[in-house]
Amino acid sequence: MKIFTIFFLTIFLISCNSEKITGNEVPENEVPENEVPENEVPENEVPENEVSFLYDREPNISSCDEGALKDEEKQKALKTINEIRGLHRLKPVTYNYSDDVYTGKSALITVANATLNHHPKVNDQCWSPEGEFGSGKSNLYISSSGSYLSVVEKSENSIIQFLIDDNVDSLGHRRWLIDPFLSFVSYGRVDGKPLVDSKWNMVSGVSLKVINEEKAYIQDLLVDFVAYPFENYPSSYFKHNWYMSFSVLANTSNIWENKNVDYSNAIIEIYDEEGYMLNVHSISHDNTAYGLPNLLKWKVDNTLDNKKYLVKIKNVNVLNHKKNYEYWFKTY
Repeated sequence: MKIFTIFFLTIFLISCNSEKITGNEVPENEVPENEVPENEVPENEVPENEVSFLYDREPNISSCDEGALKDEEKQKALKTINEIRGLHRLKPVTYNYSDDVYTGKSALITVANATLNHHPKVNDQCWSPEGEFGSGKSNLYISSSGSYLSVVEKSENSIIQFLIDDNVDSLGHRRWLIDPFLSFVSYGRVDGKPLVDSKWNMVSGVSLKVINEEKAYIQDLLVDFVAYPFENYPSSYFKHNWYMSFSVLANTSNIWENKNVDYSNAIIEIYDEEGYMLNVHSISHDNTAYGLPNLLKWKVDNTLDNKKYLVKIKNVNVLNHKKNYEYWFKTY
């Protein structure tokens, strides 16, 4: 009974005291910020009263020490990333340990200041040049609790939240995660008490470095587009009534050639298993360089799990040629 009471109290505090922060305008070669409410996706959480099991050396926020995250946690994040990329028929990425100093110190800045910032200042708590660099090159994530008796999220949960990108209109986190040209990542995580005045007693910060000078070799990749969701798709990786998305892979040798895609006259049609056309709305497009520099996004009413849907996208101008695309998805 005592364990149940503690767990219930924790969830209550999280659901009542969580805040959501959404980045505003972000330069095109950077990633937007994201905070995801902790009371969602409970199956991706681990009930614990402390976080030492995550680390070879625990973080010490008061000493501005990011600690040493266990390699097992980094590999869990990497595995989830590659599982997601596999769903889109993209090549897996590798892990770049040399970037861990940037992501670890970036996550430390997030926790110490209890906020997300791609451009931390020198006078911020636990600022470092490595942390500033990492913050400008990474997807950022923060979760927080009003109690030390908190529910510690699994490391892979932040990856799933990057993919869904709830309440992030640019879908920047998703786009970097399923960028065909992404070659490697680094995952940093820090848990601890902020050094600034905050109602949060425990903060978890994650930095996933996704912006690299090196691009993956994909000239042998037999993919014409990246659609979300695509074919058989886990329901835990998708949120109904939020944005679906589509990007054309027009050139596999030069990422910037993929900016020459125009959706101005595109038509989106989605049909259910009975052939009924669903209501598609909130359509927009851009050529911002979050991963592939072209994106078409929309919302659909009344989609359900375990139902197959056919998507038709017509009149896309690709390298000055009109093209049509067709695919299906089914969340389960």
